[in-house]
Amino acid sequence: MSFKEELKSFGFAAKGAWISTSEKHVRFHLVSFATVCLVNWLLEVSISEWAATLACATLVVVSEVLNTVVEKLMDFIHPEQDPTVGKIKDMAAGAVFFAAGGSLIVAGIVYIPKLLELVG
Repeated sequence: MSFKEELKSFGFAAKGAWISTSEKHVRFHLVSFATVCLVNWLLEVSISEWAATLACATLVVVSEVLNTVVEKLMDFIHPEQDPTVGKIKDMAAGAVFFAAGGSLIVAGIVYIPKLLELVG
């Protein structure tokens, strides 16, 4: 693949990321991502803590985008109510739930000791 084709592919990816921001749940998770960055900066977390929290925040955003894709694809393929489609959509949402839950655990591990230092 030529460099020009690679740039074109990057453009499609950037377009898809931009389109994703039109979804309210994706925007919510992007705001949460920015909040993680702010809290990391305010609490002066270590490089490894930055890496862990940003990896988690990224996983949540990516999971939400993929969940949105699954929901839109299923609605396009099968617009009528269907129990199987409902299960598929619920499972995609479950992926976001798992990612967010794990991220909250990591946030607790990183932030609680820092906050306790500030208080005590």
